[in-house]
Amino acid sequence: MNDVQGYMARFLNRHDTYCLQTPDGRYTRRYQRVTEELVTGHLLGHHTLACDAMDIHGFTQWLCFDHDGPDGLARLDQLQDRLAFLGVVTLREASRRGGHLWLLTADSVPAAFLRHLAQLALRVVGFTCEIYPDKDKGLGLKGLAHPVRLPLGIHQLTQQRYPFLDVQGRPVHGPDAASGLAWILGQHRNSLTFLHAAVAQLEMAIAPDPPVFPRASRSTTTGLIAWVNEQLDLREVVAKTRPEVGLREAGKGYIGWCPWHDDTSVQYDGTPGTPSLYVVRDRLHGWSWRCLSTNCGANSGPLHHTFDWLLWHQAGQLPQAMALANEWKGTST
Repeated sequence: MNDVQGYMARFLNRHDTYCLQTPDGRYTRRYQRVTEELVTGHLLGHHTLACDAMDIHGFTQWLCFDHDGPDGLARLDQLQDRLAFLGVVTLREASRRGGHLWLLTADSVPAAFLRHLAQLALRVVGFTCEIYPDKDKGLGLKGLAHPVRLPLGIHQLTQQRYPFLDVQGRPVHGPDAASGLAWILGQHRNSLTFLHAAVAQLEMAIAPDPPVFPRASRSTTTGLIAWVNEQLDLREVVAKTRPEVGLREAGKGYIGWCPWHDDTSVQYDGTPGTPSLYVVRDRLHGWSWRCLSTNCGANSGPLHHTFDWLLWHQAGQLPQAMALANEWKGTST
């Protein structure tokens, strides 16, 4: 599979129809097959495609939050933070009037489920925006879902290519389509299992008298534990203690192979294993980590902090974990 085919596999829910953007920014529907050549032209800026947000059966490979307000990117940054805290990887993209937040899935999933997740997340963060897919059910062969402009193309009204952004709001790839394509193909796609876990957390958060989002406990009696949680960069701790994890950026966090269970094995359907260890830095709670696999003990309970990592690394032996923490503190002074 080449890069254009990989892009099509991520964003095309239907191949029998598409929309072309006109110079005034509107769209005209075409009832023709979406070909590799057509998508290549979109990426090169020859024309601009918008494609249906779900297939005829009501399944989709992505969810898109679309906020066109003047504070759209800031709002989507807030939403991305909250989803990252739940282990959901999203990609923030600038747009003409605001921004888009894309959630890519590893497989086609029911649009109704992703819309439910989106509605819960928006209730938690306290604002509204457009959600695509905008319907819960497929409309059949003759029905049409709302089209969404595909990423990395040129907006015909402004003649600009809008980039994906990092946590500081800076472009994460170059201005050319090839750079953006290489970046997006390397981004994590969320599995349905992990998304179900996120929905459960969101439902708890909006229940009557909702609990705060979980965080690992920090010792108030042991200054060393507090120092580890507040001062150490968890990414460096993971790299030094468990280099096989191989953390890489995924949205606002980092994803890697979990050292506490085997997630490298081929799955039952023959597909490769999926990295399930998630590391994120939250503005309120600092560095946290969790295994996203429900088959792993590191998935249960609240999110873990940096000292918890040392404790797991030392097989739960507190004296050894404290000794390792002392080594870290000694080398940092």
